Amino acid sequence: MYMRGGSTAKLLSDLEKTPNLKDLLEGKTIAGSSAGAYAICKYSLSNESGEFRDGLGFLNMKCYCHHRNGEEENLRKLLEYKEDLPIITLPDYKWVVIYK
Repeated sequence: MYMRGGSTAKLLSDLEKTPNLKDLLEGKTIAGSSAGAYAICKYSLSNESGEFRDGLGFLNMKCYCHHRNGEEENLRKLLEYKEDLPIITLPDYKWVVIYK
């Protein structure tokens, strides 16, 4: 399943309408770009609005998309947000592959 970028709030709202989505996707390949990556992870921080979001938690990680040099303060804020989890930083046009 590929989840593209766009409005994270809209994507999450649409995905949450599917009961047992996590179970339905078990064992499947899931990919996300920007909003899609935010939806897959447990927590994220928008570099546009500075808003923290709770994702679906398919990956027990935090995510920060469109990362650029000099944004260490945002990464620090995300690191301190809620629980201690690894952070995925995704610059534009880069991908991270996680085998679970």
